[in-house]
Order: sequence, then C-alpha cells, then structure tokens
Amino acid sequence: MEKLLQGKFSVLIRDGEIDQKEMKRSDVTYDELSEAIRQNGALSPDEVRWGIMEPSGNVSIILKKDVTAGDIPTPLILQGKYLKKNLKKLSLQKEEIEAFLAQKGLTLKDVYVLALADGKFTLVRKEKENI
Repeated sequence: MEKLLQGKFSVLIRDGEIDQKEMKRSDVTYDELSEAIRQNGALSPDEVRWGIMEPSGNVSIILKKDVTAGDIPTPLILQGKYLKKNLKKLSLQKEEIEAFLAQKGLTLKDVYVLALADGKFTLVRKEKENI
C-alpha cells in the first residue's frame, strides 16, 4: 500500500526501447514483458510508447498508436498529502503547488490527486463527505 501511496512505478519501455536495468530491478523477465505486449495487441516493443510496472505488480502497456507523445503523469499530491520524492524529482517547491491551488480556490486538504505531465497539472478534488 505504501508503494501505491508514494506513486512508485517503473518504466520498462520508453518509446519502444526496453530498459534492461529497470527490468532487472523490477524482477520482470523478457517473456513476461512480451506477454504483456501481446495481450495489448502489439507484437514487439517497437509498437509501445510506455511499458510500466505498476505499484500493484502488473505491467501496463500503452501503445504508440493510442497516444501522442508525452510524459507519464507524476503524482504530486495523493489524498491531501505531498509526495515529497516526486516533488524533488521534478524540482518543484510546495509553494508552486500551493499557488496553483490558490488560483483554483483550493487548499491541500481539498485535493485527492494532483499530478503533472507535459507541464500541465491534472487535478482531482476530494469528494465532500455526507454528514
């Protein structure tokens, strides 16, 4: 559960190129990766935009034909809490995030998920609890 909350995942394929070091680190075999590719309707890594080892242990495959070029969204806030490692990885300061939230009239406690990809924020607000 901690890995999920920390937003950890491994990129095994990036634009058709297999990252062998990341495969070894993630304990994924070429056969397992090939199976995931085939299950998603492709025949080779060349057809894959992103191959991702999810925190759950599943391999997600995103085909080039299904997406335009872009970054994988990196979560910055989950359930109202900062993911400090991801902020550091992207060289972002909490103040920058808080300024964005203030523009929306929100605070940290209002955010369920805030992610960044291709320089754009994706925001999911927390649902209001019925009392």
